[in-house]
Parts: sequence; C-alpha cells; structure tokens
Amino acid sequence: MAERCTESSGSATSESYEVSEKLSVNSAVQSGELVVKWGYSSLHYEESSIVELAAAYLGRLEELISHCLEQEEQSGQVYTPADYGLGAEISYSELDAFMDEAYNGKKRKDR
Repeated sequence: MAERCTESSGSATSESYEVSEKLSVNSAVQSGELVVKWGYSSLHYEESSIVELAAAYLGRLEELISHCLEQEEQSGQVYTPADYGLGAEISYSELDAFMDEAYNGKKRKDR
C-alpha cells in the first residue's frame, strides 16, 4: 500500500514569475468534482467585479447542466456532432434531423 505524503509540494510557479493575463479562469475535474479557479489583476479589476462575474458564470453553468439533464430525461441519451467527430462538419439541427430519420423501420436514435 502506497503512503501519502503530507508535506506541501510547494508553489507551482516562482514568486518572481510575471503574470501577463489580466484575467484567468482555470478548471479541472478533481475527485469527480469540477473545480474552477479564478485569477485576476487587482490593478485592472475590483474584487467585487470578479465575484459578480464568477456568480454569473456559475449561474450559466448551472443552467447548462439543467438543460442537459432535461434533454436526457426527455430523449434518453443525447448526442452532439462532436460525439461523432463531426463538430466542424454538421450542425446540431442536421444531426437531429439525421437521427430522427427512419432506417430499417426504426429511427436511428432509437437503435
């Protein structure tokens, strides 16, 4: 069984590193949870502006998740053009029309 280290790994960047971005948003899924980290220049933004922007971002993200869950409940599994490697070639409506067409007596999306 592997032992876990309790010591800090230290900073990922040097304190002398000059950040060129005025605003950064980084996200990753860690242990099944989406973690979003905001960074900003305090010379260019007030904290209250970033808090407001982050709240709006979170609200839109929650709306998107709710929409996706509703689509899945209504239609079962939902596919996008990117699921087939066709993100640049066809639109959502073209994919939906294709999946709604009958093939051998059943709609493609029901196969």
